[in-house]
Amino acid sequence: MEILLLELEAAYLSNIVIAAVTGTLVSRYCWQGAAVFHIPPFVMQQPAELLLYLAMGLTCGFFSLVLMAVVFGLPRLYERYNVPIWLTPALGGLVVGCLGLVWPQVLGLGYVTINEALGNNIPLALAAALVLVKILATGFSIGSGMSGGIFAPSLFIGAMTGAVFGHIAQFIWPALSNSTAYFSLIGMGAMVSGTTLAPITAIMTIFELTYNYEVILPLMVACIPSLLVVKILHGYSVYETNLLRRGINIVRGHDVNRLRSMVVKNYMCRELQLLTVDTPLCRIGELMEQSSFPHFVVVDRYQELAGVLTLRDMRHRLTHPEQFSDATQAAALMQKEVVTVTEDEDLETAFHLFAGNEFSFLPVVAKGAPRRVVGYLKKSDLVAAYDQQILKERILQPLSWVCPIKKR
Repeated sequence: MEILLLELEAAYLSNIVIAAVTGTLVSRYCWQGAAVFHIPPFVMQQPAELLLYLAMGLTCGFFSLVLMAVVFGLPRLYERYNVPIWLTPALGGLVVGCLGLVWPQVLGLGYVTINEALGNNIPLALAAALVLVKILATGFSIGSGMSGGIFAPSLFIGAMTGAVFGHIAQFIWPALSNSTAYFSLIGMGAMVSGTTLAPITAIMTIFELTYNYEVILPLMVACIPSLLVVKILHGYSVYETNLLRRGINIVRGHDVNRLRSMVVKNYMCRELQLLTVDTPLCRIGELMEQSSFPHFVVVDRYQELAGVLTLRDMRHRLTHPEQFSDATQAAALMQKEVVTVTEDEDLETAFHLFAGNEFSFLPVVAKGAPRRVVGYLKKSDLVAAYDQQILKERILQPLSWVCPIKKR
């Protein structure tokens, strides 16, 4: 729900719960209680450890950006030097193979090495080296066109980063025990939070591995800073970045809230093109020819809304001219049942009206006076206002140095 739908929507919950429970029951029946990771009982021994967890979260956020920079930057490098596409997997495989000769721990999923970190058995120098080497191996593997994912490498890099901070914690507080294991556990969650921008997923995953409420606070202290680093400096998860590179911009769950915060009166056109009910057909034709937007609001003698007249309404007159004369008035041609929107309503309301009807514009009426027209809102103006809002938010965000987004 958090990674794919980008929101927590109750409407989808039942389907996802059924799928998750079914998958869990089947895997437990087949595995019969086996576990991938061997998790030690988590204990936070020093309150000051939270400062190190905070620093580790910021570091994991930075490593998330570096990982995405390698994964998505390598294809651009191949394109710049015109490397044939059939050659890129070979080059990537050569680099990964050479790295694996020296550091075999980076090959594959790396779950054995993660368990060694969770068992407090990874030396400081090795853990620091494996962080960087795993980033390179993953980047050259996926960036060269080979099949692979991000979730398992994120767990590995997070565990090794945690091991480094665990050794730092043990240096500061020599009496600590199992510090490498604890920091590796939290580091796994922090790295997943940074790459996926899904902190709830990361926190719940690590919590379910431990079933220990004491792990929640360090997880929040590490996962949220990791998320913020990526969100502020780049703005997108690794999955969304991959789609954006291909020109696919998924609709985020909070897009509706953008429309909800935009008021009709700020985006409507106030230069009304009005017709009266007694305007003759010959005059209507002249006005439509002169107007760039030949759709008119029709008012009565009290200047109150009586109907609307569009080119669609004129179609019958054009196909059956014998039924009309130049003296035919607008009242005989207009639509009398008019859907309106008030000036204080939001653009989400207008959007649903446009979506449910074949309208090109909506008359805007005053608040408290449903027959007094104060303007009109065009569908094109609504779309343009929304696009401008999206563009403004992206310009205000720091420029992404991870991956330039492909324009449509």
